[in-house]
Amino acid sequence: MRAGNARELTPAGWRAASRYGIRTILDLRSEPECAADPPAQPGFIHRRLSLFDHFDGDEAYRGGLLSRVSGLDVAEKHRALYREALELDAARFAEAAGVLAAADGGVLFHCVGGKDRTGLLAALLLRLVGVPMEVVEADYVRSEARLRLAGGAPPGAVSAPRGVVDRILDEAEARHGSTAAYLLHAGATEAQLERLRRRFLALA
Repeated sequence: MRAGNARELTPAGWRAASRYGIRTILDLRSEPECAADPPAQPGFIHRRLSLFDHFDGDEAYRGGLLSRVSGLDVAEKHRALYREALELDAARFAEAAGVLAAADGGVLFHCVGGKDRTGLLAALLLRLVGVPMEVVEADYVRSEARLRLAGGAPPGAVSAPRGVVDRILDEAEARHGSTAAYLLHAGATEAQLERLRRRFLALA
């Protein structure tokens, strides 16, 4: 399950997650973003992995990227961020896949809004199990409505533009041959990817 910041769940929300079968919480935020969190929720395994680590943890890199994309439209800005994250933080995407593969029970993975780090990881997982690209794209674009419902997107802003995830994954698959090949190149194992496929396809 992908979501916005799970650490904002109410006690009723945590109980609902447990009833749904969630046992592991994978937090994709950076360390500074977690500084004000409440104590870890008992009854769940909590894992944290900063997924866009170059952007979140390297001020020089982040400033350079923001300077390079300053004149681009919103979709191209997102493409640049995602394209470089898949390249620079590939090992962390593979590590996230490993956490999901090894978990017992359901996993809720999240960042802050559930759209960038979380959305890109979700897109990779969907492609890994053969979901058509147009469906993956629609799942990402759906984030727009969820962010507005949560008050996380200002009026008039487009925070989950079309033509981003599909384009980026097309590029990655053209370079590597498939999403599975990208994850293997990044450090995932065949056994981890097969476990992920079984976990997802068993739910279909």
